Amino acid sequence: MTSGVKWNEDYVDPRSDVNSFSGMTDGSRGSRLVFATGIFGQHIQFFPSEKLIMVSMSAWPEWTDSGRWGAREAYLQAVRSQIANAAR
Repeated sequence: MTSGVKWNEDYVDPRSDVNSFSGMTDGSRGSRLVFATGIFGQHIQFFPSEKLIMVSMSAWPEWTDSGRWGAREAYLQAVRSQIANAAR
């Protein structure tokens, strides 16, 4: 069974899907962005340059609640900043 969607996994081609996805960066720190997001607030984010993995387990009542998305992002960045400051 297939969805019919084609995914270009050519790691040599800079325009391939896999290279386009893996090229996303965290603008504030320049590290590569790797993440997975569920529809009710679940979230896993990897920060390879910082050797950091953050997991957010959630069961939001509405998946479209933009206020919760923003609050989660603020929380992730606050934890990240505290870890960076503690490492100095």
